Amino acid sequence: MNTQFTKRARLFAGLISVAALAYGEASGFYAYFFLDVAQFGYGPVLANILGLAVVFMIFGLILLGLRRLLSARA
Repeated sequence: MNTQFTKRARLFAGLISVAALAYGEASGFYAYFFLDVAQFGYGPVLANILGLAVVFMIFGLILLGLRRLLSARA
């Protein structure tokens, strides 16, 4: 696994989250309902972001496992 790529991907995801929260704070419009700080507060919104990160990491691990399984069969 390319650790340089994963570091960049995590940094990019974090920057996008911060940008979405900053834009929503400035304009009052949140692009995603689960990022609406005015409705939910910062604690639940940060939990939503962390939960999504965990789900995507698990999904990525599943895909990596499938790739290894299928390449071992070939």
